[in-house]
Amino acid sequence: NTEEIPVFHPVGSWRVAKNPTADADGAIDGICSLCGQVGKTLPLQLGLNRAEDKILYFHEDGTQAVKQWVDTVEGRYYFGAAGFAGSYVWIKDGSGWRYLNGECKIACSSWVKDATGWCYVDETGYMASNTWVLSGDKWCYVGANGYAVTNCWKKDSKGWCYLDKNGYWDGVYHESNRFQWPQVAYSLHFHQKQYQHHELHYHSNHPY
Repeated sequence: NTEEIPVFHPVGSWRVAKNPTADADGAIDGICSLCGQVGKTLPLQLGLNRAEDKILYFHEDGTQAVKQWVDTVEGRYYFGAAGFAGSYVWIKDGSGWRYLNGECKIACSSWVKDATGWCYVDETGYMASNTWVLSGDKWCYVGANGYAVTNCWKKDSKGWCYLDKNGYWDGVYHESNRFQWPQVAYSLHFHQKQYQHHELHYHSNHPY
């Protein structure tokens, strides 16, 4: 008699046994890939499997997908070292960085916020960099590290653009990377005499 054991084995991941048999509840023969223990697993099948809040995948040869991308009928998933589909995590492949959302799917054409800041992933699912991004009806710019730049100047072929604290361009091209405001006049009363004082205000191009 085989011992009934859960799919989340504490030692290693499972593979489906050769010519497995299933019981009345659908549990099938499985083998731990590390310790070799054999037992009835929770109901599993080749392909995608869901157990509690986890997603697993078994190949045609019965081995579990580990540390690899897998294309399925439901989309592309990345399975980590523990054999579970990743979520809320950046994964790097040969073409760049991709973000797996809460559904373990590759995020596309959307903004992603992590501990460092805001990033944009394009229609192919890769992190954008060194490019302008239209967000709603406003333009933003993501730098070389993939994060939206804020409180700074960016020059393009038409002039200087200022990106505010939220990363939005103000929609105005400036001749230089300095704000220049009109002269402001204010009155000073001193010994019952009125003096006019004119100031020209500048904003430094340094964001901090």
